[in-house]
Amino acid sequence: MQSGFDWAILAPELTLAGFALLALLMEGLFWPRRSAVNLGYLSLLGCLVALSLALIEWTEEGSEQGLNGIFLADPYSTFFDILLLCITIFSLLLALQHLPHSDRDRGEYYPLFLLGTLGMMAAVGAGDLVLLFVGLELTSLCLYVLVGTEWRLQSANEASLKQLISGMLGTGLLIYGIGLIYGETGSTGLRDLEIHLREIDAREWGLLLPGLGLVLAGLAVKVGIAPFHMWAPDVYQGTPAPVTAFLLLGPKLVGGAVLGRLLLYGLASLEEVWMPVLWGLSAASMVGGYLLALNQRNLKRVLAYAGVSQSGFALLGLVAANESGLTGMLFHLVACALANVGAIAALVICYRNEEGAELGDFRGLGSRHPWLALGVALSMIGLAGLPPTAGFMGRVLLLGAALEGGYLGLVLLASLGCLLGFYVHLRVVISMYMQAADADQTPAVILAPEALVALLLAVLGTVGLGLWPSSLLDVARAALIAIM
Repeated sequence: MQSGFDWAILAPELTLAGFALLALLMEGLFWPRRSAVNLGYLSLLGCLVALSLALIEWTEEGSEQGLNGIFLADPYSTFFDILLLCITIFSLLLALQHLPHSDRDRGEYYPLFLLGTLGMMAAVGAGDLVLLFVGLELTSLCLYVLVGTEWRLQSANEASLKQLISGMLGTGLLIYGIGLIYGETGSTGLRDLEIHLREIDAREWGLLLPGLGLVLAGLAVKVGIAPFHMWAPDVYQGTPAPVTAFLLLGPKLVGGAVLGRLLLYGLASLEEVWMPVLWGLSAASMVGGYLLALNQRNLKRVLAYAGVSQSGFALLGLVAANESGLTGMLFHLVACALANVGAIAALVICYRNEEGAELGDFRGLGSRHPWLALGVALSMIGLAGLPPTAGFMGRVLLLGAALEGGYLGLVLLASLGCLLGFYVHLRVVISMYMQAADADQTPAVILAPEALVALLLAVLGTVGLGLWPSSLLDVARAALIAIM
């Protein structure tokens, strides 16, 4: 551990905070409301600068700690920092099209993306449960406001209220669990917890078990893992599409990162306790999410339930708890992020109403806009986990790791989830190419450059990583060194 604190390890986080404060200042003092879109480009610039600094951190060898181990700047946290910044960039690109079109061009909208990302980056780098809690709550506060942006709509008010209530539930469970863990061990540092657990036997775990259970439940609520996901589809449906992208992808990346560090870095000695819990959460999510998506017609609700299943597949890697499983988990998270960005970009382009497109809105898109339809189809194929996309490689890696770990029953349930996912996602492809559009229901396709760039980059990433996965696998293995 370093004797002094090197502020350089916080360069990406400080950059985001600085640009967010600058954007809020500019919006309040200098720029008129009609120029608020300029704040979007300023926020986008801040993300690009922070991403550049995170990439520089990645190239530097070794692991650093700050604030006496409270914050960990290591390859694992930097890997997720890069992913989160990319997701925020995609979300801002979509917001630059969607918000002016929705006639609610508010300047404070854009810096909230930066502050929410800052909270997520603090959570993935947390070496202490207190910093983890603070990071998650900063993100939650930003999401409460972002979800309620379209406050004139009843669906948006309902979504905001449900997001607030579910967030408060997750917060209560999380802080109560942290309190029990602290009361039993006298520390909230992850490394201190691991040392303490090695020095005692199972008869002395005491309040650790209920504390761990509450922490896992709180994280499951925050991320939207079954069976703690019930209001997520309602929230996503009433949320602006760019916020849906941010809300759907950011917390899931954070959930994977936090669970990996918490369970494998801090609570590895309790593996026999948390492993069956993860098994159950994974099984319920993989199958339950897609089962509930079968009868959904709204694309946002479909993506919400599919996101529950994708979280379950990610948990497969943690259940396997081997190098191939954890590598597959990171690969799967990247693949799902790219495919979901493509799907939500298509939703913004095929704009119909504030609650998002219905599946029927994509009828005949293959004949009217063939190149756009191809991008949407590849995104849906990626979400379904079919070749030649990164989603297929992620599923193969996770199923192989689970088989290697001897979890045959979980693999069978995952296979059922895959079959259900094929039907759920390929319905959109069938609508585009095999069903004719009704003249009075054909939406106005908005081919704005920002959304097209997001869709193009997402599709290129989905297909590119599916055909050449080795580069991302090498990066994932390098990131995992910090927690294995």
